[in-house]
Amino acid sequence: MDSRDRTMASLGVVALLLSAGLGTALAVGGGGGEDGEGEVYADYSMIQTRTLTFNGRNGQVVDVDVREHNVTNLLAVLTWVDDEAISIIGRRDDVLTIAVAGPAQLGQEQQQAQGSAGSLRVNFTLAPVPSDPDPGHLKAHDYTNATGTWKVTVTVEPRGIRDQGNDWGLSVRYSFYTGRVIPKPGGA
Repeated sequence: MDSRDRTMASLGVVALLLSAGLGTALAVGGGGGEDGEGEVYADYSMIQTRTLTFNGRNGQVVDVDVREHNVTNLLAVLTWVDDEAISIIGRRDDVLTIAVAGPAQLGQEQQQAQGSAGSLRVNFTLAPVPSDPDPGHLKAHDYTNATGTWKVTVTVEPRGIRDQGNDWGLSVRYSFYTGRVIPKPGGA
């Protein structure tokens, strides 16, 4: 390779490095030119929902593992149909109770509901979705208090003479947001 070829190759490498550096600076918000060019903001509109289902019989404690951060709400729904056979003295519906306790760091009291027919619901309203557009505050809005193991306790009080209890279904649905940094609309 002669000196002219080496010079051209060196200029090509320099041009490649400069374009890569400039592209990176623009992508992370450097430059901040006129008309919002290169500016970014924090966006929290990516809201997702997970649903976990469990089945059981009679009294049980179910561990529900929530691994995501930024949980905005959690809803536990217990459903069942009383399976006591009808006897000559009639039927008495079982009484079911659902009690839900979040991870210790949540700092909220256990909530519960009790009933004898249909379904029971326990709802926790947790972190609100932030509206703060400052990308520097993204970490400050990383809410982890609801992350961990939730305990759902189901109790069944059979009421019939020959009643052996109940089968039940439990659905736990929770929503969470994801914060991200994105270019401002109209930016380059």
